Amino acid sequence: MYGKGAGAMKKLTSLALLLVCCCLWPGSRTAADSGTIGTGLTEEVPAPPPVVRVRKVGAEMSAPLTYPSVHKASDGRLIMIGGGRMCVSTDGGKSWSKPQGLAAPVKFAIRLRCGKLGGPGADGHFYVSADEGQSWQKRGLMRAGNVPASPYEGGAVLIQTRTGRLVMPVRFTGGAGHMGQYDFAGCWGTLNGKLRHIEGHAHWPEPDNTYVLYSDDEGRSWQRSEGGIMIWHQEGYGGMWPVDEPTVVEATNGDILLFVRNTLGRLYIVRSRPVSYINRQGKRVAFPAGHRFDHPQPTGLAMSYSPCVVRRIAKTGHLLLVWNQVSGAEIRAGYRRGRLSAAISKDDGATWQHFRTVDRLVVPPRGRVAPDPEPRMARGLDYVGILPADFGHVSYPTVEVVDETVFLFWSRTVVQPRSGDVTGRRLWVLPLSWFYTEEPPLPPGPKLILRVPAGDGKSWNSFEIPADWYEGRHYCNSRDLETYLKSPVGRLGFDMYAPLHQIITCLGWTPHYDRTHLKDKESPRLVVYCTHPHATPPPVPVLPAPTR
Repeated sequence: MYGKGAGAMKKLTSLALLLVCCCLWPGSRTAADSGTIGTGLTEEVPAPPPVVRVRKVGAEMSAPLTYPSVHKASDGRLIMIGGGRMCVSTDGGKSWSKPQGLAAPVKFAIRLRCGKLGGPGADGHFYVSADEGQSWQKRGLMRAGNVPASPYEGGAVLIQTRTGRLVMPVRFTGGAGHMGQYDFAGCWGTLNGKLRHIEGHAHWPEPDNTYVLYSDDEGRSWQRSEGGIMIWHQEGYGGMWPVDEPTVVEATNGDILLFVRNTLGRLYIVRSRPVSYINRQGKRVAFPAGHRFDHPQPTGLAMSYSPCVVRRIAKTGHLLLVWNQVSGAEIRAGYRRGRLSAAISKDDGATWQHFRTVDRLVVPPRGRVAPDPEPRMARGLDYVGILPADFGHVSYPTVEVVDETVFLFWSRTVVQPRSGDVTGRRLWVLPLSWFYTEEPPLPPGPKLILRVPAGDGKSWNSFEIPADWYEGRHYCNSRDLETYLKSPVGRLGFDMYAPLHQIITCLGWTPHYDRTHLKDKESPRLVVYCTHPHATPPPVPVLPAPTR
């Protein structure tokens, strides 16, 4: 289905339109809403949360600045610096002053070992402040070589090591061109009756590459690491893959670790250690960590093609990771940024524990999420069905840990916001202890009973489908439905995990929901009658209208 060339892309779009038409075919109307004749396309979608979300732990609010850093000033106040502006808090981060412009275009800052603040400017220079951000001194231009590159926004992309070296990873891409060839490439879904393009990256060639800028004189001069960093999967037999938007941390032994965005469905880590070797001229050459990097290695953590952030917790020495933890099946359903998770590592990223859900849209909260068995391309399928009204993204995190308080920033986007939806750049101020707790399991829910036309065309076959239940919705895997809901095009053997309604419509069938037994004491269940738009189904029982 993933064709080559403009003609193939037009075919994909035509296929998506065909599936949409199948889902909305007028002949599929049965008893679903009115009690006699209905559309059969109703789905229970949770109501929007209140505009101000009340957390059980800590406080969530609109972020005063977009991608800031947070520091404890010498007078005990908290200062937030981001995008050339600064604001302060005198109550531990519960409230913040109105942002004020800085004297320099500093994007974010870190606390240097000398006690000063230092950070990159929007003009490409490094800046230093000795008076908690009131004034700034311009230092060197943060550039080395002829390849332009930029960092992922946020303070977690710049560190100063125990030796005093400043390290900032950056990414660059030349693109692959092919103007017109990939105009229709991407992941498509139907939202509020309209075909929407919901995902683009990873559906056309993007050779993202990473290297590191470093300085050994507090930002006065900068050098770059050796070569570029890309994923060399299975020693090249598995292809070369992008390495994008890296974040950085120093290992306990002094090595430099990069945590990188990629398209293989897993978090990858890149390590740099001190090197010493004989060069071609017969001379011994030695470099400290940060100059030469090993090939990126996969971890056991599921991750989409989205940026992550990692921080060293000063109090415990552990690593705190915040990232889009979604399974391959969820990514293929269009939810590559449907869940933002956090986890703790006590051994420099070798193992992880205390998995928590920070935020989510549509997909349910989870503890640890299993990735695909082997790293492989993970992107949304070409067409993913009828999307729920609350479809959106939670992504682009950055995090700061000050003493025992965590300041967690991220973006929350609902594609078509409803009244009351919480959107925009968010800030959650909460105790560090929360990140050392466990995500509670999903509560048990009603059974899911699928009914499809029998071979005689006069009766229904009934099957119980494995499913999760959360906030009034069933979630299931497409492979558990494809056995009974034969699709004219199939899904290339790829599994999807999504709300029930989305999967049924993606397969080209029309659902009709019987919710009369959802609250039965003995056997709560949702019964779903599925009809195909190009086949005459057996009589569907008269179903009551849904209550809202």
